Amino acid sequence: MKKEDFIGVWKLVSYGNIVTSQTHLVVKENMLWEVDPDRVYYENKKGPEVGYIFEEGTPAKLSRHDGFKYLVEKRGERLFMKLGSSYGKFPESFADHGMLGEFVLEESSIAKTLENLPEKVAVEELRVRGLGTLKFDNNLDWWATRAKFQGKQVKICISIEGDKFISFDKSKQTLKELEALHFEQIAADRLLKLYNETWNESKKSISSEDFVKKVSVKSVTLETDGGAAIYLKDGKLFLGHSIEIFIDSNLEISYVGIV
Repeated sequence: MKKEDFIGVWKLVSYGNIVTSQTHLVVKENMLWEVDPDRVYYENKKGPEVGYIFEEGTPAKLSRHDGFKYLVEKRGERLFMKLGSSYGKFPESFADHGMLGEFVLEESSIAKTLENLPEKVAVEELRVRGLGTLKFDNNLDWWATRAKFQGKQVKICISIEGDKFISFDKSKQTLKELEALHFEQIAADRLLKLYNETWNESKKSISSEDFVKKVSVKSVTLETDGGAAIYLKDGKLFLGHSIEIFIDSNLEISYVGIV
């Protein structure tokens, strides 16, 4: 497949069993981007465009500058893109594990409306006593900030439903109540056995104290139902995966796992 056959505005037909709001893939000479009508893009932030390298062949190889790698093949009027199952690596073949995207060229009248990058908007900001400057993310429906939590600066996200200009009193109260919980110890109590039996590649098991020293809270998401999701850095215990702890509205632990 030649690069000239890849350039164009492609309409997404299917991503297999994957549900996505993406509708098109726009490919230019030196960059490409996915068209997602539901997504908002913000000023001073990357995206949606990304550079790429296209290696012609059968199949061709696409290396995006954000690290994703695909096999690309045109069959008749259809374009097929196979994403590698491991980040940063090409799939062995189209039969390999990983997402398979199927596209067709969009008709010219519609393609012309999609050939320009989407406009970016300014981030909405709100100053709240005790939380600092909050920034609203329309894509995630939450306010986000960095604030002091358990003695450290961490990312705080506050989910909303409906009106974004809410009272933050409940959120501040929930954060205050969460301060009393020792999340590093909770993670150790629930995941130490899993680590030692499955993830630990050394012959020596680590202790609960060692586990606690390695992990640390990196973000807190306050949910609309009064619960919360706390995410911890794994200290390389789980190959860079995050540890997540779900807390219900009664401040009871409902789930601990890795993601």
